[in-house]
Amino acid sequence: MRTVPYLANLPPDVAAMLDALVSGVREALGDNLVGLYVRGSLVTGDFDPESSDLDFFAVTERPVSEAEFDRLAALHDRLSALANRYAGHLEGPYISRDSAR
Repeated sequence: MRTVPYLANLPPDVAAMLDALVSGVREALGDNLVGLYVRGSLVTGDFDPESSDLDFFAVTERPVSEAEFDRLAALHDRLSALANRYAGHLEGPYISRDSAR
């Protein structure tokens, strides 16, 4: 796992899943990715390691293409198969910058 400031104070399994998500989304979207933001209980302080999902919001430069969508679907399938308690508990949209406004 990379040493990234946003991962420093998270439980190891949360940090590992977010690291895998960020790396995979970067690879799937390339220069179409504007940013990937964590939201929900992880940022409000209500995170419960036993029951919380990992909520995110991904912003793209332009709408996700069919090829990008296919890569993202494959990524989420791979993430869901990981031996991590949060596998299958990632929730978030991929939305273009114009639509996010």
